[in-house]
Amino acid sequence: MKTNYLPRKMALKAAAFFLLTTFGIMSQTIADNPPTGAIKGRFTINSDNEKVYFSQGNLQYQASTDTWRFAENQYDFVGQNNMYISATYDGWIDLFAWGTSGYNHGAVCYQPWSINSGGGFNGSGSMYYYAYGNNSNDLNDETGQADWGYNAISNGGNEENQWRTLAMDEWEYVFNIRTTPSGLRYAKAIVNDVNGVILLPDGWDASIFALNNCNMFGSQYADNVISATDWNMMEDAGAVFLPSSGSRLGTNVNGYSEMDGEKARGNYWSATHESTDGAYFVMVSNASLSPHWHQYRFVGLSVRLVQSAPSVNYTLQTTEFTSGWNWYSSYIDQNEVDGFSLLTEGLGANSIQIKAQQQYANYYEGMGWVGMLTDINNESTYKIKNAAPCTVGIIGLEALSEQHPITLTPGWNWIGYPCSEPMAIETAFSNITVTDGDLVKALNGYATYYEGWGWIGSLRTITPGMGLLYKSYSNQNTTLIYPDNTRSSGWIENITPDDNHWVPDLHAYPDNMTVTAIVELDGMELEGDNYEIAAFADGECRGSVPMMYVEPLDRYMALLTLSGEEATSLHFGLYNAETGEECFNADETLSFEADAVIGEVDAPFVIRFRNTTGVDEWTKSLQVYPNPVEHGQTITLGLSAEEMGEVQVEIINALGVVETVHATPLQTITAPNVAGVYTLKITVEGKGTCFRKMVVR
Repeated sequence: MKTNYLPRKMALKAAAFFLLTTFGIMSQTIADNPPTGAIKGRFTINSDNEKVYFSQGNLQYQASTDTWRFAENQYDFVGQNNMYISATYDGWIDLFAWGTSGYNHGAVCYQPWSINSGGGFNGSGSMYYYAYGNNSNDLNDETGQADWGYNAISNGGNEENQWRTLAMDEWEYVFNIRTTPSGLRYAKAIVNDVNGVILLPDGWDASIFALNNCNMFGSQYADNVISATDWNMMEDAGAVFLPSSGSRLGTNVNGYSEMDGEKARGNYWSATHESTDGAYFVMVSNASLSPHWHQYRFVGLSVRLVQSAPSVNYTLQTTEFTSGWNWYSSYIDQNEVDGFSLLTEGLGANSIQIKAQQQYANYYEGMGWVGMLTDINNESTYKIKNAAPCTVGIIGLEALSEQHPITLTPGWNWIGYPCSEPMAIETAFSNITVTDGDLVKALNGYATYYEGWGWIGSLRTITPGMGLLYKSYSNQNTTLIYPDNTRSSGWIENITPDDNHWVPDLHAYPDNMTVTAIVELDGMELEGDNYEIAAFADGECRGSVPMMYVEPLDRYMALLTLSGEEATSLHFGLYNAETGEECFNADETLSFEADAVIGEVDAPFVIRFRNTTGVDEWTKSLQVYPNPVEHGQTITLGLSAEEMGEVQVEIINALGVVETVHATPLQTITAPNVAGVYTLKITVEGKGTCFRKMVVR
């Protein structure tokens, strides 16, 4: 079986996503939903697996309007104009002394325009910048107001206390400790002619851009020269750029990219104090890099803020697609992702058609996918026809069911299952008012809801990736939101035909129908789970199921899921697992109809079988000889003269297929040319029908 791995899609609006291969993990693209003002791409900041988003650019401030904002582009910085810093300056500044958030948190100097350095370049001036008035406090201690992120950022959500500054050990973890599937964490670079360092998110796709000398603190800016166009592509995949924008002492600005070229330094404050005089910051130069450098607190450095990312880990969804039809849904979040392209590229040339409830697309060699279906979402089920088996694996952010409500309309609905854990039917639909008769089915089973009894059927548990069809008998729309996965305990295995005596090919057809039946043999209703019922058409088993005990009715029933095509005639077979006997002489037949619902537990369809050893009086003289018989040999029927009138003999093979029909008058028939066990269905006008077993050698 071939395993397909999705190639990179340049136009995808996604961060990073990975495929698991035999040899490890191959990176690709995944969904991510960053907050306003943040860059797509998550960064792990500690051993507790907490993650953050970085802001879209360096923090900037305008004193004349008391406005905070993020730079429009990640490579933007103010540079020399920081020399005009003052309480009335109407331009923008982006180099700040430590803890100058603008809140009066207890420091002498707390305003963004503060330049007090104690009268000279010495540590004594740092006392003016003690967070909350104490030299041993960090920015996020006490009220947290010393942290610049406590402010409302105009283009970053514009609410207080949404952002924060990373601590020194968190910067250290981002640069040097975290493990990523790509193995890459950072690289120095020149982006759009600006020196700096690139931080690569946890889910970085290494094939997006080939970077040199990654994770090397002694590398140089010129090792990676990246145009604005290429950077936009990298940024779309979650990359963060920290421009080397220099530093400020009083009103003297130096060491930034534009002025000093390869001597340029990037300096980014942490929230962590270092000593009486200092605080830690990230230092990046052309020949060095350290996430735990320290500097006097009155020196103006750059600030890049972060916001906590939801604690959702990357999840792998692996789907084994067989030849034929597959019912599929996704629990990888499809928001902001071109899910159709991801799925079809994963399927490759193995696939023929993808059907949604109202649209479809076909694959044509040399043309690709053609059709009205262009979107894959978490709320829907898709029927996918494959010419060859393949495995598609996708790693992404796990979908949250509350973010993917599903509208159930009266009638049939193709619904998805955006959950990564199995869930009992009773739990899955506990958040809606279920109507009597509602039915949910998968490719290999179904369950029906009965008022007062609950859900009854062979489908007991919904499993991740399962495609579902739900028939609602309500007269109005209902909104389905699956419960949280933590409520999924107590599920039990589904009843499937995988180990049955007759095993249907569930993937041969796109559609199925359901039959709720009781079974009679010679007029007696069968009891016991040793009996198996199957339906056949043209030599194929279209569905099989063992008899199941239905407790509310104290009755054994056959809950059949049958696949097929319109108007196909279906015949039934009965198997006794205790005796090994098969019987195909059912009086009832059905015509296949997609999504038909035949019978209910309180009004079941009846399948009547007659035993091949019937003892009607008129059959006592009937003999079939020789038996066993050689293939092609003549067989004599021991019918009396008065029974030589209207007689019909049907020869039925082991799959329930009628091979030949002999009409009256007759006394002999010819045995089939293929060895096997056959059933003779002998009907005499005015007498009835009896059955005889015939062995052909």
